[in-house]
Amino acid sequence: MAEENQDPDWKKLEKVIADIQRVLAPDAVVQHDERVIGRSGALRKLDVSIRYSLGADPILIVVDCKHHSKDAVDRKEVAGFAEQLEDVRASLGIMVSISGYDSGARYLADKNAIRIILKTYREAEQTDWENLVGQGAWFNFNHLHFDLRSVRMVLVDGRKLMGVPPGLILYKSDGSFYQESEGRLHTFFDLFVDAWNQSPRPREVGLNIYLEFDQIQPPLWVPSDAGKLDQVDVVILEGSVVPKRYVANIQIAAGRVLAESESDNAEYIKAHTERVNLTEIISTQEGIEYTMEEWIQSEREEQRLDLLKVKKDDSIEIHLAGVRKDLLKKVT
Repeated sequence: MAEENQDPDWKKLEKVIADIQRVLAPDAVVQHDERVIGRSGALRKLDVSIRYSLGADPILIVVDCKHHSKDAVDRKEVAGFAEQLEDVRASLGIMVSISGYDSGARYLADKNAIRIILKTYREAEQTDWENLVGQGAWFNFNHLHFDLRSVRMVLVDGRKLMGVPPGLILYKSDGSFYQESEGRLHTFFDLFVDAWNQSPRPREVGLNIYLEFDQIQPPLWVPSDAGKLDQVDVVILEGSVVPKRYVANIQIAAGRVLAESESDNAEYIKAHTERVNLTEIISTQEGIEYTMEEWIQSEREEQRLDLLKVKKDDSIEIHLAGVRKDLLKKVT
């Protein structure tokens, strides 16, 4: 992180724009500072390149970043960018400037054979977000409710144990604890949660979840009434996993904006807020249980819907990959 902070401003802008494009085009290959040989034989530096396939046709979009402190981008710079686009066989060019464009630049971009989109970039202030979503902005998040009702197991000596407490602490063969997470010792309940989380998607949910384990690695040991440890051969866990949706009010503090130079159509790319306490929300709301169709859909989109970064204190900072349509009122 310290190395990134030492980057010159123009390089920081390139990295930010590359990050934004990765959000906007999650299925494309986005590269920062790519070097390619053009048709002319010249080595070309592409600030940001975006590649994807449209059917059988490869598509290349090139983004050129301009960090002028005062002067607007002029016609000459757009002409140079147009030449680069032609040389690398780009399908589209996007120029991003923090200082805008003069009339000559806009004219040339409009008339160029390869389409060039001119955009401005700036950091969004809190007032931007208040105009956009108002004071009562909100977002949905889900929470999984686990309940382990029954634990049965078979020891390596053949004994079968029924009605084992779900909160029984687990051990390794040397007497050390099987696992710890943030100072908390693992139990059969934790084994149930971990195993369910690691199961292939779409993971099963409902009131009757059945998980069976054998040949557990590392080997699992439990305390016996005689004060020694017994090795477990097979474990059968039965419980429930119920996903519910909750609603949280948020105060958006800042973000990033890309906007076309002659348009009020701003793209609010990312936002962050003050922290929100999830535990408090879950304890005070009933929550809405997912339908099976909703759950399967959310499982399929898990990677793309992972917008929340959970903190150790069970609070979060929210990073929105674009403003969601159900959050958006109107850009003013």
